Amino acid sequence: MAVARGRGGHDVIVVGAGHNGLVAACYLARAGRRVLVLERRALVGGACVTEETFPGYKVSTAAYVNSLFRQEIVRDLRLREYGFEVLARNPSSFTPLPDGRSLTLGPDPEWTRREIAKFSPRDAARYPEYEAMLERVAAFIEPTLGMTPPTCCAPARATCSGCWASAARSAAWATAPRRRSSCSPGPRAPSSTGGSSRPSSRRRSPPTRSSVRWRARRRRAPATCSSIT
Repeated sequence: MAVARGRGGHDVIVVGAGHNGLVAACYLARAGRRVLVLERRALVGGACVTEETFPGYKVSTAAYVNSLFRQEIVRDLRLREYGFEVLARNPSSFTPLPDGRSLTLGPDPEWTRREIAKFSPRDAARYPEYEAMLERVAAFIEPTLGMTPPTCCAPARATCSGCWASAARSAAWATAPRRRSSCSPGPRAPSSTGGSSRPSSRRRSPPTRSSVRWRARRRRAPATCSSIT
């Protein structure tokens, strides 16, 4: 995407009429800009088009999920009025293998477990934990998709240090392994010396300068983040 210069009839030129380019062009046009979209192919949509890749079979050329297409875009551009519809996949995926075996995954947890167990009973047993970890990561990342990213030239304008600290703690929480039982933290592991699990009485090493500066910045960080200007 480029800003048009000179006396041309367009304010912005978008090169490529894929779904990202089309969405950007629509928002720019809504904001009153004169937009030109250029596409070398005879159809628009980029990777998000349905084509007859194999004789008699029509599939999406490259885009296989729709989860990142924000509902805000669907609402703002009134896409449902133009025929936009989400069709849930069931099964979600089918993977054939050269030896005749296959792996079919879908929304049914028991079906998915049996399919994975054909290859690895251990992986099948751990798969719910894996999905739970993905849910935690998604819950952390998804809200950032609609946020204005910070600028490297003036990061202080984009967000405050307190928000960065909160994001770091949330990321660590999202990716940290969880215990099998969420009801009780379980017994503490014994110490490496073979004794009880009492805290070690060894003195901690003094904090480094960087950690002292980090703690000072964290104390000075405001409680809320001002809006981006």
